[in-house]
Amino acid sequence: MIQRIKINGVTCDVCEADSRVDDIYAAFGAKMTINQLAVATGADVAGNLPYAEYKIGGVPLGRNVVGGKQVSVDGPKTIARDSLFMLSDETMHIGRPPAGVTWSLQGSPPLLAGGVDVVDDGIKRDQLGKDIWANNAKHIRIAYGLKSPYELVIVRTRAEVTLKALAEIMKTLGCVVAINGDGGGSTTLYPADSGNGRKLGAALCIKGAAKLKLIGDQKPKLVIDPGHGGKDPGASGNGIVEKHMVLDISLYQYKRFKELGIKVALTRDSDITLDSNARAALVKDSGAEHCISNHVNSASSSTAAGVETIHSIYSDGKLATALMQAIADAGQPKRSTPVFSRKNEAGTNDYYFMHRLTGNVSTIISEYGFCSSPADAARLIENWKTYAEAVVKAYCQFEGHKYTPPAGTTQPPVTPEPKPPKTVEGFTDISGHWAEASVVKAIRAGILNGVAADRFAPDQPLTRAQAAVLLDRLGLLENGKEVK
Repeated sequence: MIQRIKINGVTCDVCEADSRVDDIYAAFGAKMTINQLAVATGADVAGNLPYAEYKIGGVPLGRNVVGGKQVSVDGPKTIARDSLFMLSDETMHIGRPPAGVTWSLQGSPPLLAGGVDVVDDGIKRDQLGKDIWANNAKHIRIAYGLKSPYELVIVRTRAEVTLKALAEIMKTLGCVVAINGDGGGSTTLYPADSGNGRKLGAALCIKGAAKLKLIGDQKPKLVIDPGHGGKDPGASGNGIVEKHMVLDISLYQYKRFKELGIKVALTRDSDITLDSNARAALVKDSGAEHCISNHVNSASSSTAAGVETIHSIYSDGKLATALMQAIADAGQPKRSTPVFSRKNEAGTNDYYFMHRLTGNVSTIISEYGFCSSPADAARLIENWKTYAEAVVKAYCQFEGHKYTPPAGTTQPPVTPEPKPPKTVEGFTDISGHWAEASVVKAIRAGILNGVAADRFAPDQPLTRAQAAVLLDRLGLLENGKEVK
């Protein structure tokens, strides 16, 4: 979970976590090091945050709460200081913690507030010693920041930096708010550091993916899976990034299925990373009858286009066919083989992990179109909500569940058939071209032909063989020799 990267010229150990996926908690143990706290609580990552009286027994300073219970109290010097804390809804914040927080650990000074450097004001308010800040003091430091109430960033510098440089590092990483932890000889980010140093008594700990769970009904009939996410963007092109578009589609469908009274859940509702095993396990363990895994396709050819759905080799393909046909009826062209299944190389199981690893859940991979095709991408950007609604209606009809259109409509949205492109002499690609008039003359004179029935390809290079045919048609060749 820890990456060593260079930020603003400074080598840093960086850990990013998400409270919706990871178990983020505070640990306390007087006279214990960060290493000991991590091992004792089974943490994958642990770091120091509060200042501590490590010389007299490893007790953290300031007000700190662990497991809903206060383990240390403010003194005269720490009372104004902020904390990193978590509420019962698993959101994290930096500031004065209210009563009833799940946990809070105090730090000083604040580095960022609203994305702005607040180091100078924080030093004055918190009455920090000059050894921490005076004369641009540089130290090895650790900091904690939030990109959102769920997204935590921890940075441990491998070189000495000023507080202001640390604030800029956190800002570069996308943090909106950030707070400094106890630095210098206390700086520890386990397991990148051994953690066997000072007895600091408190740590912020992370267990990776310990709390991964479905969003929505915990015993759903249907699971909606927005493919990819987080560090995996999926396909991209022509203004589309797959992970974002399929999330929009999935959130829309989730809302509509909830409105229609179908028990439904999501594998993700934000831009988080789910590896294949974790994603499939969520679906498999859901107990759902069906899963719709939403995707956008891509190909090396810009002409590949259309909707296709993929079902397990153990499925009859009826739901996959119904969903594909619904999207096609809403205006998206079909692929040449719009519904199919695929075996693995051994021919003994499914090829796609969302079929192979999701157990008894009948999973349909729905590819709405190709972002590599300018025409398909334009249709997707314009009509994704129409296609999403078409899937909702088709699923309801397949299950015999009552369907009603979205509020404010009397019938499901229908996308009109696109107007055929303007043609010149039967060709769709020369209208408006700078050589249009000359090309038309050459076609009518029988000198030039197109490369296909509806395509002239005006910018395609001429081969030597084509040049010979052209000269012959112009009468410039006689018995294989050039006419002088």
